[in-house]
Order: sequence, then structure tokens, then C-alpha cells
Amino acid sequence: CFLDDLPPFRHLAPVTAGAAAGLFPPRPTARTRLNWSVNMFADKGKNYMLGLGGNACYYQDETPEGESVRRFLDAGQNPPAGVIVYYLLAEKPVEPVALTFVDADGREIKTFTSKPEESDQDEGAEAFAKADRYLTARPGLNRFVWDMHYPDAEKVEERDKDQSTLFGTREKSGNGPLAPPGAYGVRLNAGGRTCTESFEILKDPRVEATPEDFQAQFELWTRIRDKLSETNRAINHARRLQEQLAEWTRRSGNAGQREREGSNPASEKAMALRDQLDSIEKALIQTKDKTPFDRLRHPNRLNAKLGGLVAVVGIADAAPPRQAYEVFDEICAQIDVEIARLRELCQGEAASFNQLARDAGFVALEIE
Repeated sequence: CFLDDLPPFRHLAPVTAGAAAGLFPPRPTARTRLNWSVNMFADKGKNYMLGLGGNACYYQDETPEGESVRRFLDAGQNPPAGVIVYYLLAEKPVEPVALTFVDADGREIKTFTSKPEESDQDEGAEAFAKADRYLTARPGLNRFVWDMHYPDAEKVEERDKDQSTLFGTREKSGNGPLAPPGAYGVRLNAGGRTCTESFEILKDPRVEATPEDFQAQFELWTRIRDKLSETNRAINHARRLQEQLAEWTRRSGNAGQREREGSNPASEKAMALRDQLDSIEKALIQTKDKTPFDRLRHPNRLNAKLGGLVAVVGIADAAPPRQAYEVFDEICAQIDVEIARLRELCQGEAASFNQLARDAGFVALEIE
């Protein structure tokens, strides 16, 4: 891989000087963008590129570490899009390898680790939460490409794990802010050694945006991401409460005829709570999407509307338009109403239900 990337070769001697691990300084990387249509409809298997002034056929695949790779059949291969980081390992490490990207002030942006051994996963080590991307940890030269994105918003815990979107699966949302041009750093932890290097993300020379434009874009994008996380947490919270109430109803035996007769105050309260939680959930997320094309039949709810703003703010290297701020404020106000409803429900009706449940000798809800 040095053949088309010579800068790391010039640092080979100092990096490999008897060390268990070594990190090459990444070269400056331009923040370039591909035509918006390039990734449309892309999925595993054969795909056709729709933009860039020409058509090309390629196979889309994914490495065991989660990196998307393309094998072109009738076109040349460009360098990977992103900051390319090379690191050397003298031998296979016992502990996981970690790469941490930081901003100019040393604040952590994102950390990637090597995939844990199967034995570690079987033991249920919480330190190894499932990630979209992992590092390779092979003896010798390794490469990792950072797409320059900050972490995504927290995700909704899908009830149907096989549910997909119109263009591919929900696994990788890609709504994290894109790092603005500037100075950054990367830190390698491997083999008991820590190596650090700095690098720079450059503005595309064809772009006229100012540093202030990039900063405005980054700040609004971050606010959207953070509000989307808050929204999705509320959805997950409401769903967990609904699941607890359903399980409570099943275990308490207050179903069927006795529910219809309203013979138990706790049972009546449980049914009322489930209706209110269902109303909040349906305001925050479209619950009728069971197939990819359901999205064409049913309107978007608040979390999808908010997520859609990412495409508006991040579509080009420019300051967000005034309308983006206005729509963001309007959607946030509606989301805040539903989150306040959920909070009041937990503090009032749910707490009252818990008291009835305890009085009846049943387990109370975990309200959080």
C-alpha cells in the first residue's frame, strides 16, 4: 500500500526502530466530497455509480472489521476518502489496539478498537460494545481510514432487527458532524505503548467557504445530532416502559375478561399508561414502517424530520441557510413538548401506578 502513498515510507526507519508498535504521521487530507448520487442504492453485491460524469460498475463489500470496500470492474480505483492512518505492530497484541482521534485542544472525537477475541465476546465483556468499525491488529503494517465524522446520534432500539430503510439498512446512520478544516491528532495505544501524531484536515481548494462558515455548519450539525440523541433516548425510554407494562399485565393475570371489566385499579392504570406512552411514541417516531416502502405511505414523525435536517446542513461546504435554523427551532419545540409529556408521565401517572402495583404485591416499573 506504500506504492501510491509514499509519505509513510519516509518515516519507516524511526517508526520501526525496535518498538512493539509504531504510528506513522498522517498526511494532510483535503475534505472533499463525492457527488450526492454516488452512494444511492448502494448495497452489497453489484452496483452502478450514477454520478461523477461517468458510469462505473463495482462490487460493494465489507471487511470483517466493518470497512466498506469497492472492487471496480470497469474503472480505476481512487484512494480511500478520509484520513489514512498507518501503524505497525511487531507482533499480534494480547490486548486490543486503540486509535483515538482528537481535536486541536486534545478533546476526544472518536475512538476505534480492534475486534475482541471470540472468547472475550463470549464472556460478555462490557468494554467491547458492538461497533460499526474495528481496527485490524495484524503483525506488520496496518491501515485505518477515518471518515472525518464525529460520533453519530444515539440510535433507536429497533423492535424489528431486520427492518430496513428505503436505501439499505439502518445499521449505519451517518449523521455525525463532519470535522471542519483544522489541526487534529491521533493516538495509538498498542503493546503497552502510546504513540501520538498530528495531522491537518484541509479545505477543498475549489470551495470558497470561510472558517466561520465551516464553524457555523459544524455547530448547527452538532446541535441537530445532540437533539436527535435526546429524541431517540425518549423513544427508547417510552418503549421500555411499554414493554414493562405489557409484561406486568401478562404476569399479573389482569388480562382478558378481568381487564374489560376493570376489576383491578392497577390494571386500569396500566392500560391508561400504555395508551399515553403509545401517543408519545407515535408523535416522536413513525411506528407503521414495517417494510422499506412504508416510508412512502406514512408521514415522517419528529425524529425523522430532525434527522432530515442533516442532509440540508451537510450537503455542501457552506454556512447553513437561515431556514435551517428556523426549522430546527420549530422541530425542537415540538420534541420538547413530547419529552415533557413523558417526564410528567413518569413523575405522576407511572409513580402512582407503582404504588398501586406494590400495594397489590406486584413488581413496580423501572421508571429510570
